Amino acid sequence: MKIKTQFLASVVFIIILSVSLMSYVMVTDTGDALAREIRDKAQIMMNSIKGVAVESFVKKDILSLNYYIKEAAASPGILYIIVTDRFDTIVGSSNPNDMGGETAQMYPGIKLSGDIGPITYNGEEHKVINFTGDISMKAKERKFDMGKIYIGFDRNIIDSRINSFYVKGGVIAFVVILIAVMLTLVITGRIIKPLNQLMEGTQRIASGDMKYKIKVSVKNEFQALANSFNDMTGRLDDYYEGILNAFTIAADSKNKYTPSHSLKVSRMAMAIAKGMKLSAQQTENIRLAGILMDIGNIGVRDSVLNKTEILTPEDFIQIQKHPEIGAKILKNIPALRDVVPIVMQHHERFDGMGYPAGLRADQIMVEAKILAIADAYDAMITERGHRKAVGMDEAVYELRSNKGKQFDPAITEVFIGILNKGSV
Repeated sequence: MKIKTQFLASVVFIIILSVSLMSYVMVTDTGDALAREIRDKAQIMMNSIKGVAVESFVKKDILSLNYYIKEAAASPGILYIIVTDRFDTIVGSSNPNDMGGETAQMYPGIKLSGDIGPITYNGEEHKVINFTGDISMKAKERKFDMGKIYIGFDRNIIDSRINSFYVKGGVIAFVVILIAVMLTLVITGRIIKPLNQLMEGTQRIASGDMKYKIKVSVKNEFQALANSFNDMTGRLDDYYEGILNAFTIAADSKNKYTPSHSLKVSRMAMAIAKGMKLSAQQTENIRLAGILMDIGNIGVRDSVLNKTEILTPEDFIQIQKHPEIGAKILKNIPALRDVVPIVMQHHERFDGMGYPAGLRADQIMVEAKILAIADAYDAMITERGHRKAVGMDEAVYELRSNKGKQFDPAITEVFIGILNKGSV
């Protein structure tokens, strides 16, 4: 999982957890507060109705009792108020249809205090929080039970208030998560971008591009890291180029007639690669292969390399070993692993008559085909011990004459076009 995804998931998880815990605490506290509010309201109402009920029983004024009950039942959240006599007969109710009935028959379970239900009241089913109280009076130090009071609060109204907190909590969580995701994307983008640039730099350098410089447009620790990284790769590039120069000097010292031949071939081969719009990595591989292509001459006798007479078959066998010798020298250098095959194939021919493997056409790497043309051209325009140099026109004539034989036709024409422009 990517860092941005991990970071985003962590932030969202923390926010959801925090909002959930906050909502739970708020809902729990709200539920407790509502319960206390209902108990207090029920107690106040109970005491008030008891006083009215006692007076009504004494005066036998049930009409006044029901009028008071009707007024009290208009309070929000109250589902019913029922007053019975000591025989459980309903003498006062917020529902006139209850008058004269028995609570035990009409409302089973109503004698219990607390959450009860569902019960059917006024033709509808309700969840109820019920409160029960006795109506009594004292006379001559004696207590007389006169009846009971039942006050029911609609549980659905309470639940809807609690659910509203859940909804509000969900909306708040959604808004907070949305803002957090946007901020996280912005923040992680500012972190990930320079990190990706550093990763790209390490990959480019690991592939052998020691000249690559990491460009980080932030002023923080990443910038300091990029600067240190660039300093390090700069020193590595100096060491790397120093080793290549050592190889070049070693190869040139073996053949006094071809000084700087490998460097000139490398430059021409790079021009062809750019003209063909090859990738930066392929172009770099061609540059290195051009410098190192003749390193295998170290294993060829000086008497053969510097011979001014016509070479014998045995001499040719000796010289044709240099690509393989060069590949053996370079194969143990990890940074040059992509260069070794080019060095190995740079003397193969398009018609399959080359060496060391006799590869032909598409069997030969395009980098090796490019190197073969540049190598042949520089050899023609450079004076050797056994022959004089030729001019550009004659060299171009030879290149065209050998299209489809020694050289790849398409690459040959690209190179000739570059020569005509004077680009090399």
